[in-house]
Amino acid sequence: MAKPASSSDDEGHESSSFAGSESNCGSDSGGDSSDFEEVSPAAKKPSKTAPARTGKKKSPAPPKKAPPAKTQKDNADGNIGAKRAPVSSEKTTAKKAKTTVLSDAKAVEAIKEYMLKTNRPYSHLNVFDNLHGAVKKVLVPKILNQLSDSGVLQQKDFGKVRIYLANQSNFDEVDQTEMDTIDDEIKVLTVTHTDSKSMLKSAQVDVAALKAKKSDAELHNENEALQRSLNEKKELLSSILGKDGDAPEPLISKEEFKLKKDMHRNYVKIWKQRRRSCNEMLDCILENCNMKKSELEDEIGVENDASVGVSLVTHDSFK
Repeated sequence: MAKPASSSDDEGHESSSFAGSESNCGSDSGGDSSDFEEVSPAAKKPSKTAPARTGKKKSPAPPKKAPPAKTQKDNADGNIGAKRAPVSSEKTTAKKAKTTVLSDAKAVEAIKEYMLKTNRPYSHLNVFDNLHGAVKKVLVPKILNQLSDSGVLQQKDFGKVRIYLANQSNFDEVDQTEMDTIDDEIKVLTVTHTDSKSMLKSAQVDVAALKAKKSDAELHNENEALQRSLNEKKELLSSILGKDGDAPEPLISKEEFKLKKDMHRNYVKIWKQRRRSCNEMLDCILENCNMKKSELEDEIGVENDASVGVSLVTHDSFK
């Protein structure tokens, strides 16, 4: 056991001596920077042998200390700093308006009025929540106990929860006849409410129908457009019938009318010939082609009567 100890001591001695030599070199180099710059080429030799000497015997350098982690307190401080961002005045006034706290005297009256008006069992947490923070949470159980001691309320414990309820003895007894009268009134009001709902629904349908109709401005514009169209047609009719209506002015002479009619008859004849020739050519092509007639017409760019919106029957009837 003594032998390994001596070897470790030797290694420690050598490492310490080497560390001392490095410290001396550091002190010499730090003493005069100008001298260090002059002998810098010669100082490369120990740098070559230094890694070979220290590779085996030099103890590893201690790890660098990590930067101190942020503690919970620092994080809390940082969060506090983030929360203290400027808030608009509108939000602050809105919060203040929502969290208006009543005074002690007004708080007693508010809780008393609420408990007697609702006449329902609540715990002090229910009362605090239902009043939306108008009364301090600490004062709510005290005020409820105070009202219970004065006989305004009655309380009952259910385990760890204490329930408060308006003292029923403070209310007047209701006669059965009065109860029946109230029930009848409720039935009548229920029927009235149902009828009112149906009337409201019918009125909403009427309003929607009226909104869907044209407005007065739209009807006025449409009326003006129709009036202009009527005037144009009246002028055309007067030009055809004449001023007196008995002696209409001729729009075209008989010779010109006969000429136009003959030209139209000739065009219809040419139309029929070309239509028949085109159909014959298409039928010949379709005998050796596995295509429909409509596909072939689209392929070669043929326009038939239906594609241009004309009818030969209509023109044949014009004689």
